[in-house]
Amino acid sequence: MAIEVDGFVHEDDEVYKKDLKREKDLEKLGYKIVRYNNQWVYKDIQSIWWGIVEECKKRAEELKRK
Repeated sequence: MAIEVDGFVHEDDEVYKKDLKREKDLEKLGYKIVRYNNQWVYKDIQSIWWGIVEECKKRAEELKRK
């Protein structure tokens, strides 16, 4: 699993295209990408933390099925 924290720069078309390409490349290698907005991280880190925990649980279940 890969976690990305995106700021406003990721709203730029070129940056967005690079993000998508990198995400597709990582997914081909078996990674699950989870993205969070940096403002949300600053405002509510506890929710981010629990979101990551839940994503880890989901990913573990996915990998068990393979």
